[in-house]
Amino acid sequence: MVRPNADIDLSEVVQQWKSVTAHRINEALCRRGPVWQKESFDHIVRTQTDLERFVGYTLANPHKGNLAEKARCGSAPFPLDGVPWLGMPE
Repeated sequence: MVRPNADIDLSEVVQQWKSVTAHRINEALCRRGPVWQKESFDHIVRTQTDLERFVGYTLANPHKGNLAEKARCGSAPFPLDGVPWLGMPE
């Protein structure tokens, strides 16, 4: 989830984020080449319901794509246990 300042273009934020993370992923895997697809999944969050749906989607996505044994938040600096609206599968 990103909340850019009014004077920052969201597409620039996404491009920079993809560039930095792709470099780090390739470095960690000792490889080269593309990591991200060209399109992005960007939507404006207008309501609490939107936020809950998008966070749930983001957290469950690696599990649904068989990239992780179970959905989890990884190294996030905040606890997600006890957040009932996340709907994360066990």
